[in-house]
Amino acid sequence: MRMPSFQGIFTALVTPFTKTQEIDWIAWENLLRNQLEAGVHGVVLAATTGESATLTKEEKKELIQRTIAFFKKNPSNLQIIASTGSNNTEETLEFSAWASEQGVDALLLVTPYYNRPSQTGLKNHFLQVANHVRCPIILYQVPLRTGVELEPKTIASLAEHPRIQGLKDASGRLTLISEVLERVPLFKMLIGDDFHFLPAWALGCSGVVSVASNLIPKSMVKCHRMLLEGQFSEALKIHNRFYPLFRDLFIESNPAPVKAGLHTLGWCEKILRPPLAQLNESHEHQLQLTLKKCAITPGELL
Repeated sequence: MRMPSFQGIFTALVTPFTKTQEIDWIAWENLLRNQLEAGVHGVVLAATTGESATLTKEEKKELIQRTIAFFKKNPSNLQIIASTGSNNTEETLEFSAWASEQGVDALLLVTPYYNRPSQTGLKNHFLQVANHVRCPIILYQVPLRTGVELEPKTIASLAEHPRIQGLKDASGRLTLISEVLERVPLFKMLIGDDFHFLPAWALGCSGVVSVASNLIPKSMVKCHRMLLEGQFSEALKIHNRFYPLFRDLFIESNPAPVKAGLHTLGWCEKILRPPLAQLNESHEHQLQLTLKKCAITPGELL
């Protein structure tokens, strides 16, 4: 098993649907190939942007198996990260163990939502999964959606487990990066918001789980390369150019805006599964203006 670096651009891949609400496998493969050719460092499957809440377990498994098969036919160093978390520990353990055996590079485990467990409950949840899988784990917290947040001391304690190697943080609290790295200097911190990528990098973040890279994978990869080469001013130019896009991709609940953008560029339908709804007319108009302002064309994905 190869050891993932958890550094760079990790695309939270959308799950495209047909007008009959089935997964559009042709559009999905085209999007996956574009990510590969753009040189992103990984793809995250069936997470928030992939509409995990309304995918069946069978659909999630098929996404994972098809992705693994795709990269066997198209070898690369791109890492496959499967989102296998839920608010049920036994269910999370079972699905995570299955995905690990399939050969994914890592698992993304969200903090259990709705239950609102204590820090002890959170710790026990993640440790139970870590003790039963073979691949690395990235913790994922997004308190706006889950109603619970891992404390830095809990993260540091979990980091003692050899398979718990990183955190995707979408809390919006940049100080958390420093608070965690103070305790665990080598822990991998991935930011969960494109608009925070640059400041998070300056604080020691190793990469971003990106929504925008569904639309602009080449530019996100270039931004990361500029940062690695110490060309911060060039990275800042990319950030400033696309900041309006980073902002408007959350004008309504993700992934409605990014799917609308992909549809505008001709890559997939903007179909969402209920209860998500397509952008209202004013927000759709604003997103179209932003795409033009940022000069985003289908060529960005080619």
